[in-house]
Amino acid sequence: GPMGLEWCRQVMARTNGRVLYLTPLSIIPQVMREAERFYGVDLPIDRIETREELAAWCRGQGPRLGITNYQKFIPKRGEPEVFSELRYLAGVCADESSVLKTGGGVIKWALIKSARGIPYKLSLTATPAPNDAMEYASQAAFLETLRHENEILWTYFSRDKYGEWSVKPHAREAYYRFLATWSLYMRNPAAF
Repeated sequence: GPMGLEWCRQVMARTNGRVLYLTPLSIIPQVMREAERFYGVDLPIDRIETREELAAWCRGQGPRLGITNYQKFIPKRGEPEVFSELRYLAGVCADESSVLKTGGGVIKWALIKSARGIPYKLSLTATPAPNDAMEYASQAAFLETLRHENEILWTYFSRDKYGEWSVKPHAREAYYRFLATWSLYMRNPAAF
């Protein structure tokens, strides 16, 4: 919450642009309380309830910080998979971003495709999966550190006869060097 909000505030200050804060629906009230607690009236947030509201907000309606849930990226029948209005944004903060893996195909791919080209992206998760190749691949695809999600798999991982992925022994050092170019792992935020 607070670290993501401060990141959003910094992106807005540097770019004078709009930033979208994504989080599960049940977490939205908590994030809004944290924004009020830490910033008072200095960081107004627009709570976005529908895809139509999201499109209008992206185009410039309301405060520059918006918050909504991941389900807004599930297109209804006849709607395009890519939410093209996101191209107007300066940043996207994906909180509880393990949804990029566990959320499965529809939300994951709609978000990854919709967020392409946005200059500032932050992916936050309190439940990292250090041995889960697919989670790292999804995060890297969202952050555009790879051309394609499979690139991380064929470069650094091998699959055993049971279908489990593991880091290739000879690629271990290169894999962690690659992770260090785009990710940060903290046991305690005070260390940051």
